[in-house]
Parts: sequence; structure tokens; C-alpha cells
Amino acid sequence: MEIKNIQEKYSTLPQCAALAKLLEDKSTKSIFLQGLFASAAPLFFAAMAKKTRHTFLFILPDADTAGYFYHDLVQILGRDDVFFFPSSYRRAIKYGQRDAANEILRTEVLARLNEEYRMKNEESAGASQSPSKDSSFFILHSSLKKDSSFIVSYPEAVAELVVNKKNLDERII
Repeated sequence: MEIKNIQEKYSTLPQCAALAKLLEDKSTKSIFLQGLFASAAPLFFAAMAKKTRHTFLFILPDADTAGYFYHDLVQILGRDDVFFFPSSYRRAIKYGQRDAANEILRTEVLARLNEEYRMKNEESAGASQSPSKDSSFFILHSSLKKDSSFIVSYPEAVAELVVNKKNLDERII
């Protein structure tokens, strides 16, 4: 049996349909899932990719667990909509050894979020009034994308500061 076949089986689960419905409900603020172990979680959310168009952020306990989760998602969905957001340091931040490759991965995620944000603002400006200047950088509009996006990270990476939106816009070629 191939991975795509397993993904199709997961997409027929009633839990998958229930989660898709909850994600579309604007009044739902948080959802707690349990019982997904090992590669079941990436398979379940890969099945969700076809049912809904959202950006999912997974914050796993450590870099190794996040790496395995990311690898599983890439094996199922490919690299186009799956991103890894690592720490920009090789070791703990206190040692100060920056890792250029990880900085590139972080920048790729931020650029993708920035592009989605820009597209959302252009769409809302065309549809009604111009977007507010103080809008949150991470507000994403699900109808802009064909498929879901997945960002995988861990606490140390998310805790690091990132470049502000204005500086990112100025430096994107």
C-alpha cells in the first residue's frame, strides 16, 4: 500500500470531517486533539490538506521531534506547502553559533507568510476598504491558497525574534 492510499483512508474518517467543520467555524478559538501517535498525526493533517485551506503551525517539544514530523509531512505531501522553522543557532542560543542554513529556512517561512499577508490585504483592499496599517502580520486568509500550508517548529525556534515586516519587505528581491 502506498502513502497516498493511506492518506485517502485517513481523509474518509469522520474525525477528519469534524475537524474540517470546526476549522471553518469562526467562533472556535482552540481545538485539542489526542490519540494521534507516531506518523498518525502527519497522516491525519495531510488528509486535512484537501478538505480545508488553512495554515497549520505545529510546535513540537524539541528539534528532533519536529524534524521527524516535518519529514513525515514532506514524504506525504511533498515540499511545496510544508515548511520547517528551525532555530537560527547551531547549538543553544547562549553559545551564539549562528547557522546560515537554518536562517535561510526561517526566512523562507517568513517570506511565505508575508506573501500570504500581502495577498490578503490586496484582496481585501479590492473588495472593500483599504486594510488597516496595524493588522497582525500573521493573519492569513485561507481562500488565497489552493492547498493548506504546514509550518513545523519547536519552542526554542519560535521564541527567537524575527525581522519585522518592514525590513523583510525592503530586503526581498
